[in-house]
Amino acid sequence: MNESARVPAALPVKRSEHRQVTLLIGLSQLIVTTDFSIVGVALPSIGRDLAVAADLLSWVVAATSLALAGFLIPSGRAADMFGQRRCIELGAALFAGASLLCALAPGIGWLIAARAVLGFGAAILAPASLSLIHTLLPEGPVRNRALGLLGTMQGFSLAIGLVIGGAVTSAFGWRAIFLVNLPPILLIVVLARRVIPAVTVRSVKQALDVPGAVLVGLGPSSVLASISMLNRRGWDYAPGLIMLATATATLALFFFVERRVKAPLLPPRLFTFRNVLGGNLATLFLMGAIAGMFVLMSLLVQQRYGLTALSGGLAMMPYAAAVAFGGKVVSLGMTRATLKTNALGGIVLQIVAFALLCGAVPSVNYVAGVMPGMICGGIGNAIAFVALMAVATEAVPRQEQGVASGALLAAQQLGVAIGVAIVLMGLSSGGFTGGFLTAGVFGLSAMLVVATATTAIHRPGGTSGHMSREGREAV
Repeated sequence: MNESARVPAALPVKRSEHRQVTLLIGLSQLIVTTDFSIVGVALPSIGRDLAVAADLLSWVVAATSLALAGFLIPSGRAADMFGQRRCIELGAALFAGASLLCALAPGIGWLIAARAVLGFGAAILAPASLSLIHTLLPEGPVRNRALGLLGTMQGFSLAIGLVIGGAVTSAFGWRAIFLVNLPPILLIVVLARRVIPAVTVRSVKQALDVPGAVLVGLGPSSVLASISMLNRRGWDYAPGLIMLATATATLALFFFVERRVKAPLLPPRLFTFRNVLGGNLATLFLMGAIAGMFVLMSLLVQQRYGLTALSGGLAMMPYAAAVAFGGKVVSLGMTRATLKTNALGGIVLQIVAFALLCGAVPSVNYVAGVMPGMICGGIGNAIAFVALMAVATEAVPRQEQGVASGALLAAQQLGVAIGVAIVLMGLSSGGFTGGFLTAGVFGLSAMLVVATATTAIHRPGGTSGHMSREGREAV
């Protein structure tokens, strides 16, 4: 891309429909991220009811994660080729249908297969809806508010999912948790048909990149599977190490192939933008820090105070409220400072939170010990997450927003998997202090990448979302 490349303006959408588009984006991301924590709370009940051992039970979550990670980038490209509305409707239909099949599952095999289909539906839905931020919403305050809401939804969903999952499972049984998905899915379809043009971008006419689709499908999902295996069996487990090395080689081969095919699934030119490359890498580290922090805080409040999963979820609500507040802060901050400044500020708050939580470990006082770090981290996480999402996609042409969104979401998935695995290693070797210090290393890594591998994106007066001259330069 040359230096003068600019992101095309968003397609015209009525001002009265801006809130509906924003709601559609927020709901789509909410149901995908909430599913993880809702199902996680219900796993013990599922295991008892279906008489399933823990190793097999873990595949109820793993099947969804692997399908989601493997299909995000191909699905994002499909949104560019066939239009966001078609992909949102298809993804929503698969998600809803799979949710019903999960609720009706007579055995564990049925449930795992349905969860894989649900992950496939989520992989179609998530990048298509995320790409609407840059294809339908105008630059400035409207787009900033949508990004802020998205950051709020992403963080809030983890904590609220614990509460919803615990409450629904306790009151109605584990099958009912899958029915929780249906009302928001129905609303998403209604909104999609109401506010999204039938074809939101000019279809990309190209041959299907079969080798790229196969490699990118196997790569991320194999990384997640190998990390999960090593986390259960130990990091000296030879088959797991071989699988991880093979998965890494598969990802490397994918990028090699994409540089040589005529119509690549993931155009390498996207990563000639410093902010696309740096934004994705920083997001991977950031999500490792965020996921590690969330898991550690959840364990800390339950183990230190002897809380149940539901009570522990309620104890995490200050974090969710802080994330919501951070989403409001960043939507205003992006009109007053560069995205890079916002990202660095949020990461600094996150690192301060890790320091506070390390100091809280010896404390037995939840309010004075845990809550300050929880609140500081929630605000910082939201600010950094939203700013980096904008950094990684702001310069991408509208006709490639789908695949760029898929790549960003794949980086998030990998960051979560790698972060949780390594942070739990820190927990096992150094207790909660070791775990928080390990998560802090991920935060420091994200800060280093943002400081050295991204450039300023200026939004003077909240009306310009384009990159500065430096920001448009290729690596």
